Amino acid sequence: MASLGTLFGVELAKIVRRPMTWILVVILFGFTVLVYASLILALVSGFEGNVTVEGAEGQSFEDMILLPDGFSLGVGLAQGVGSVLLAILAAGTFGSEFSWGTLRTMLLMRADRVRLLIAKLLVLLLAVVVVMLLGAAIGLFGSLVAGIVVDGSLRTDQWLTASFFRDAARLMLIGMVYSTFWTLFAAALTIVTRSLAAGIGVTMAALFVGDFTTSIIAGLGTLGRWISRIFPNTALNALSTGTDLVATDWAWIVTNLVGYTALMLAIAVVRFRRMNMISGGGG
Repeated sequence: MASLGTLFGVELAKIVRRPMTWILVVILFGFTVLVYASLILALVSGFEGNVTVEGAEGQSFEDMILLPDGFSLGVGLAQGVGSVLLAILAAGTFGSEFSWGTLRTMLLMRADRVRLLIAKLLVLLLAVVVVMLLGAAIGLFGSLVAGIVVDGSLRTDQWLTASFFRDAARLMLIGMVYSTFWTLFAAALTIVTRSLAAGIGVTMAALFVGDFTTSIIAGLGTLGRWISRIFPNTALNALSTGTDLVATDWAWIVTNLVGYTALMLAIAVVRFRRMNMISGGGG
């Protein structure tokens, strides 16, 4: 029976060789570079003004792009756009293999189902790390280029401090938590439904419509705010935008996300172990 390490290597090779993976990488890279290029051109053209970001006070357009604040833009793009692309990748990793029959082949070769599932999820978690590192790299490089364009220097006196690296690590960690949740959500949903379309469609609805819905519920007063905390969207958004979280905030955020993650993984494992993939028939 194949070891977890062997299965991880096989799954990693499969996801690297898939054209879909590289298409998603190009989309993320191209979109992020396009955003930074557009902002730098706006700076060069002399655009000025303040930009208001949800959960933060308004800041000048220049400060939003230049370090130290400019780094968060790249991480934010990786978190937002990257989460959508990672969810598509997660759904495709399982949904396509259900239809192609490659999972059946792996099981006929006596691959343990739980180990195979863990290997696939570990590869997806590695993809989350790669996406966040890519966003951070583009964010750092783009902000440095913007600094050179604005005043001809790297402006290291403005950002090369211990506090910058602490904040950068915090932003990266939050981004990874956010992206990991939606990646696992898409994977678990695809496993349960055995449908690529359902995995992507329901995840996109939960991500975008869920944010809109919970914001409406939270605006209904104290009761609405408490009800909105039932949904993972509220916890993820509080984690992403909160700057002065206290112990009680951390308690419900952690409980919410850990609870949903554990539930998703448990359902995925049970479903994956019980579904009939050998005969090529139904679930």
